[in-house]
Amino acid sequence: MSDKPRKLNCDEAIRLLFEFLDNELEQHDHAAVEAHLHECRACFSRMEFDKRLRSMVKGPVKANAPETLRQRIKKIADQF
Repeated sequence: MSDKPRKLNCDEAIRLLFEFLDNELEQHDHAAVEAHLHECRACFSRMEFDKRLRSMVKGPVKANAPETLRQRIKKIADQF
């Protein structure tokens, strides 16, 4: 068996991207995605975008909800 990772096309790499970012892939699949990202600028850019988006979503909230939204949510919650 070869130590060289299998070759992925862009569709395959993108399909595995979330699991790759979460370190949930088997070693051979991880290596294949990593090799593809080294060769494909478009998929690498997609990965970088997804990483930045995840870090922004995980970060602290910087804006407060408008008062009208708070009132609507409270009204709905009070009905339960």
